[in-house]
Amino acid sequence: MKKQIALILLLLSFSSCGGNNQTTPNNTANKTPSNESAVTEPNTTSTPGESKTSSLPSSFSKYFSGTLGEKNTIQMRITRKDKDLSGFYLYEKIGMGIPFLGKIDDKGNVEITEYTYVTNYEGKIDPGEKTGSFKGILANNKIEGTWTNPKGDKTLPFSIVLQEPIKEKLTGTWYITDKKSGFNIDLIQEGDKIKGAACAVIDDGRKIDCLSEDAKNDPNIEGTVTDNIATVTFQSSFDMESKGTATIALTNSGLIWDVIQEPTGESYIFSHCLMKKRNEKK
Repeated sequence: MKKQIALILLLLSFSSCGGNNQTTPNNTANKTPSNESAVTEPNTTSTPGESKTSSLPSSFSKYFSGTLGEKNTIQMRITRKDKDLSGFYLYEKIGMGIPFLGKIDDKGNVEITEYTYVTNYEGKIDPGEKTGSFKGILANNKIEGTWTNPKGDKTLPFSIVLQEPIKEKLTGTWYITDKKSGFNIDLIQEGDKIKGAACAVIDDGRKIDCLSEDAKNDPNIEGTVTDNIATVTFQSSFDMESKGTATIALTNSGLIWDVIQEPTGESYIFSHCLMKKRNEKK
């Protein structure tokens, strides 16, 4: 455990990543684009009779990547169940996930609202304060449209396209830091089996959530890999009775950690983030 904590604190001391401090359980930094010029919102409503088709089914959970404005590269994980959308997106230069809820109609018109996190300790995260919204059209595995800030006085164009996970082993040490907080996971993948150890340090060490540092012999992450996506259970050192569930996938930009079911008790394990491999530049 001391080894993982020391690594995170060392990374924090050198971190130049912007973002709000993660001082509450499972709370990630919500960021709105800066230094971007407002644009006129395009028409994102289908023309009457126009068919907006996609090869994606009516229920899916997929990764997308693209741009928001001229300067922001983003990643988005979208889960669709009929007309309901949920998931998160993140700015690659920051790496911390921002949750959202939304709707999609039969013609592919998409409306998404992003929120801050509110943890209810009942195994899920409720939406908090609205921090922005997306409006666009899904067609040919691509979503294009406009992002709008909460006040409605600033808009930016966005474009994201379907991204399949990379077919590579997830083995390695992965990390993310955000000023005063950090998250580290050691992963070992053997065939379709994966296990690991997770450690989160919050607010300069005021909260430390590290159950194990021995990924091989005493893992607190365990699961299987299917179609290049790992589905794992994990435990927090603050609650030994309950487990959470997460997915892990490798993209061109790094490792995406996505909690899909929070532990029912107290936990400081990060919820959604883009992680870099140790010894890679952030």
